[in-house]
Amino acid sequence: MDAAVDLGGQLLGSGGDIGCVDWGSIGGSALTGAAQGAAGGALGNLAKVVRVARAGKEGTTKTIVISRSRHPESAAHIREAQNAGQPSILTIDRTGARARRREALTGQKSHPGKDRDEYPPAMFEEGGAGSSVRNISLSDNRGAGACIGAQCRGLPNGTRVNIKVE
Repeated sequence: MDAAVDLGGQLLGSGGDIGCVDWGSIGGSALTGAAQGAAGGALGNLAKVVRVARAGKEGTTKTIVISRSRHPESAAHIREAQNAGQPSILTIDRTGARARRREALTGQKSHPGKDRDEYPPAMFEEGGAGSSVRNISLSDNRGAGACIGAQCRGLPNGTRVNIKVE
C-alpha cells in the first residue's frame, strides 16, 4: 500500500485505509551521550557485522513495495543503495531506531528544504553506521517512510522483510 502522511501523522492509504503513524513508538538507545560517542563506533560496527551475518539465516515474511512513481527520490536512493551492496532483506527492530538514526546521520550535512534519507531505514537492525544517506525532498522522504511504516504495521520486531522498488 502506498501512503502519504500529513503533518499530524494521519496516514492516508490508497486503498481507503486510514490509520495513524505513532512516531513516538520509536525506542531509545541503551548508550547515550558521551558513552555512545566513545563506544558507538566500534560496537556499532561489530553489531552491524553480526546483524548482516544473521540476515541470510531466517525466512522473509513480507515484501515491502516502494512505488517509483509516488516516491521517485526515495525509490532511486533505495535502488542505488541496494546496487551498491546494501541489503534488501531487513529485520524490523523499532526499539533501536533512534540510536541507529543517530549513527547513520552523524557527520551528514543537512540542506534547507531537504530530509536526510537513510537506507537501510533506522527501524531495521541493518540500519545505522554505514547506511547510505542522501538529501531528498521532505515530502518524498516522509511519504516513503509512511509507506514503509504502513506496510510494517502489526509486524513484530524480528520480522524479516524484503524491500522492493516497483
